[in-house]
Amino acid sequence: MSRAVEGICILGADETRKDFLRRLLILVEDHMLRIHAWSLMDNHFHLLAEPLEATLSCSMHRLLTGFSAAYNRRMDRKGHVFQGRFHSILVEYETYFRTLVGYIHLNPLRAGIVHSLAELAQYPWTGHPALIGSCCCDWMEQSLIKGIFDRVSLDWRAGYLEYLSHYSESKNQYMTTGTFRIGRDGIMQVEGDNIESHESGSLGILGSKAFAIAEYKIMQKHRGTHIRNRREQHDTIEQAIQQVCNAFHVDVNSLKSGCRTSSISRARFKLVGILIEEIGISQADTAVLLGISQPAVHHILAKRISQNGFNEIYENIQTN
Repeated sequence: MSRAVEGICILGADETRKDFLRRLLILVEDHMLRIHAWSLMDNHFHLLAEPLEATLSCSMHRLLTGFSAAYNRRMDRKGHVFQGRFHSILVEYETYFRTLVGYIHLNPLRAGIVHSLAELAQYPWTGHPALIGSCCCDWMEQSLIKGIFDRVSLDWRAGYLEYLSHYSESKNQYMTTGTFRIGRDGIMQVEGDNIESHESGSLGILGSKAFAIAEYKIMQKHRGTHIRNRREQHDTIEQAIQQVCNAFHVDVNSLKSGCRTSSISRARFKLVGILIEEIGISQADTAVLLGISQPAVHHILAKRISQNGFNEIYENIQTN
């Protein structure tokens, strides 16, 4: 989950919501994340996500950096779009997974954006309509949710709707803080509903004490062994460069040499958009990768905006 700075409505328009979901879809297709539930509100979002072939931090960095860069250019603004780092909580499937699905999908109803489950069924900015079959969302994983409600109803969708209709708000405070947190002083039970009051760098746990203890033991076992690396992002960058070179029939070394032939310029124009808008690296790093100046990168971005280039994804780069 993450909130916008100063409460700005970063997701208040359909255009920005579609852009956010488009970027989320790319992460799913790249086997970086599996999404079980989601909700886009005007100034924040909730995802029930499962990391796959990349760390959660890598996936969220790619999602939020690319989205923020596009949002700032679209709105002609500068600075941060989200309030610091995203918040993440580790969820125990057996105890709180079902509750969290309900909490996330009922957000628009709780906020008064819709006024009934019938209206929520037609609201396109959560995963709820896909679960009940009123719209198609192929990239959303439904098997775990189906597994839960298969146990309580012959029709799992009917069981899911019945659960939502009797959803209890009593545990809502824990949905954004967790029931326990693991930090420097060990396991702490959460009291209150202000996530900012908890120790910086601690891990939120939404589950039982036994689950928190098990995760704490895992963290103790691996403490000090985690080395930050950017292999996932590096591989994605190199793959994008190679795909663009293949599509425009140019050599990688020529692309990075600062050459200004017509084919090189077209390839560079496409690649700048992919590196910054899709992968989420900075203008300065893009300039270094392509062997051009940062002002040149900025000029290409401005030209892409004028041609509405940001609405296209990887077009014509899969030609081989």
